Amino acid sequence: MSTVNMKEIQTEQELKEVLEFCYNILGTNNMELYGYDAWHKRFEEGLQPLVYAMKDEKIVSAILGRAENQDSLVIGFVACHENYRKQGITKALLSYFEDLARKKGFKYITLGSEEDAFYEKCGYQVIFQIHDQNIFQKIFYHMPFVMSLSGSIIVILYKLSYPFAQKYFSLAWRKMLLKISLVFYLVPIPMFKYTILSCVHKLFSNPFILNSKKVWSIDLNYAINMEKGNTFLGSDLLLVLLFIFCMGLFSFIIVMKQIKQYVIISHTLSSSVFNEVPQETRDLFENVKQKLDIKQNVSLKYSQIHHTPMTIGIFSPSIILPQDEFEKLDQTHQLYILMHEFIHIKNRDLFINLLALLVLAIHWYNPICYLLYFELRVASELKCDYEVVKDLNDNQRQQYSYLLIELATQDCKERKYSVGFVNNSVAVYVDCI
Repeated sequence: MSTVNMKEIQTEQELKEVLEFCYNILGTNNMELYGYDAWHKRFEEGLQPLVYAMKDEKIVSAILGRAENQDSLVIGFVACHENYRKQGITKALLSYFEDLARKKGFKYITLGSEEDAFYEKCGYQVIFQIHDQNIFQKIFYHMPFVMSLSGSIIVILYKLSYPFAQKYFSLAWRKMLLKISLVFYLVPIPMFKYTILSCVHKLFSNPFILNSKKVWSIDLNYAINMEKGNTFLGSDLLLVLLFIFCMGLFSFIIVMKQIKQYVIISHTLSSSVFNEVPQETRDLFENVKQKLDIKQNVSLKYSQIHHTPMTIGIFSPSIILPQDEFEKLDQTHQLYILMHEFIHIKNRDLFINLLALLVLAIHWYNPICYLLYFELRVASELKCDYEVVKDLNDNQRQQYSYLLIELATQDCKERKYSVGFVNNSVAVYVDCI
């Protein structure tokens, strides 16, 4: 079975051969716009993609585009040899054509055709009809915004289904769903949407009902109209831009506050603020580490300036214990605290928190990301609490709840870049326990 080679036209000879192939299939209508001289001029400009596919040492498909302006590209010719149709060649060539269009800076592609199903499967939408012919268009959305929307949909569904999920799904599944939303925020999965839909279409016969007569319109109140060198903003678009500016300012303040706190914590960790840990506490530390099968190198520190237990560090984690508060507790409560911190390390919660902060940095304009950050923190603490108390009796669970409440009264401002025993949502944890 011979392979299909997709190429961009590089020479005048290639252009002549491809145009002859197109004219033989499509005819020679509107030669002023689509004649050889017009295509040769576009070829010399080198601004628009002109591509073709070769199989069995001959041209079997071709797609030629012409630029209307720096953003808009119109497909002039789409031709495929009748013996090579329904083999996926033109669809693959169209994807290759679109990749070139993106690289050349085009924002959307427009074409006219009566073959509705093919272009709808390729992600094109009908924007209007003229002379019984559908005019299709595909917009190259700004990928960060599409990623932001994709992740936000998962977070919103998570919140809407929370009463049901809390009853029927484990903490591990709920936390996993939030982790999946992180992936959608950070990885451009929407780029593979049509590949996924194509696979689904092959597995199931006609799974989607496509309305080929649907006409899409543009709300000019949210549009940017550029005409004759002048730019006009839609009235409602100004409100959208103002909202984005306010969200950006708000997010900048939050991020700068977190950076300030991180610098303070880094300074305290690098200074001589730690005291020697008693051997009894070290023995308990090693016993818990062995019990939970923690292979990672973890250090234990006693501090008099921190007021709650916490874990900091991704590659070389350190468990920081507040010396005065910790020494007042009995050994059972000390065991609970160390187990809680080690479970954070085992679950890689610090790394997940770092990814959540990265999401905030990329999608600063999206308020749903801040909700995700909060939910991940809560889910991480709930998961640790569950792991600690799952083998305890009712009386021991009650003692653990009292311990949470007691430590929650301590100052915990330094906990933005750490994970630890309590935070502001301690009431949720106690209720779940």
